[in-house]
Amino acid sequence: MKKLYKSTSDKLALGVIGGLSAALNIPSGPMRFVFFILTVSKPEATILCYLAIAFILPSEEEVHFND
Repeated sequence: MKKLYKSTSDKLALGVIGGLSAALNIPSGPMRFVFFILTVSKPEATILCYLAIAFILPSEEEVHFND
């Protein structure tokens, strides 16, 4: 199973969507579109979850350094 991390190469804001799409092996474009739709429909919950995940997840360098 792939490790979940914040991407440093495929990021627009904090790298959460890029890291999630890498872990799930899907393109980041559709993931960003789903995140946009969720943000429009439930902005407070989506942004709060995004920030919590960004705070919890390690960065890509930390994951690869520990391997």
